[in-house]
Amino acid sequence: MAFFEHHNLKIDITRVWGRAYSSPVYDSKTPRIEKFPSNIPLYELIFFTPSDRILHYNGITKHITGNTTVFLPHCMTDVTNPPVKEYRFETFFDTGHIALQFKCDTPLATEMEIYPCENFEKDIRICFEKLRNQWELKPIAYNSMALSYLYQIFAIIEKRTSPSYLPKKQYELIENSLKFIDENYLTTVIDCDYLAEMCNVSTSYYNRIFKKKFNTSPKQYILTKKLNYAMDLLATTNLSVTDISEMSGFSSLYYFSKIFKSYYNISPQNYRESHSDKL
Repeated sequence: MAFFEHHNLKIDITRVWGRAYSSPVYDSKTPRIEKFPSNIPLYELIFFTPSDRILHYNGITKHITGNTTVFLPHCMTDVTNPPVKEYRFETFFDTGHIALQFKCDTPLATEMEIYPCENFEKDIRICFEKLRNQWELKPIAYNSMALSYLYQIFAIIEKRTSPSYLPKKQYELIENSLKFIDENYLTTVIDCDYLAEMCNVSTSYYNRIFKKKFNTSPKQYILTKKLNYAMDLLATTNLSVTDISEMSGFSSLYYFSKIFKSYYNISPQNYRESHSDKL
């Protein structure tokens, strides 16, 4: 689970440092070494602007590409042993980084997490820069503003790394078909070939994009919308089940009743009776 996938986190930022860009330095034989010893029991979040790095962290070595956000976990304090947490970066191009340390009332991930941001680098970089500026300049309410930018960073990473996330160009490919479904699913028989043709893509490609976005096929998506519409009518109106079946776009009462029961393990009539208090 990603470190930010928690609700109602109480976070206190304790330190912010770094720069977004600096003059590039290149030496093909001698990499620049950036050392960040840390024996403080805090979480850390670091954004690296364009430059590949080698990260050495507690015996682990990782290749970090440019435009990447790295989460370093809490350094657990032990009464008998000092915290063990040290890391360093090796880079040939020093193009900058912005880092912050923070405390949290909820335990987060215990392992390092790496989030490549090449497709949304600008959004992440702007948030990190605004956060750093608030912390350095300390205007009125700077701490609240810095926290708001940190939560924006969490939201951007969570959204863009979600399995259901579609890049803007891919979403735009199917956007018109989604509008068509919303406007016609109750009155028109819609098949995947027609939707794909509307988007000027092959049926297989359309199905692949659709499933990535909604985790279901177009056919299943439309059927679920019809069933949800029917459920609302059953629970909130006195219309007959036959009328509701027709209004929800089903070809027959028999088919509607069969599908409804297979999905919800209850007949339409019994579902209505269980919600009779809403009528």
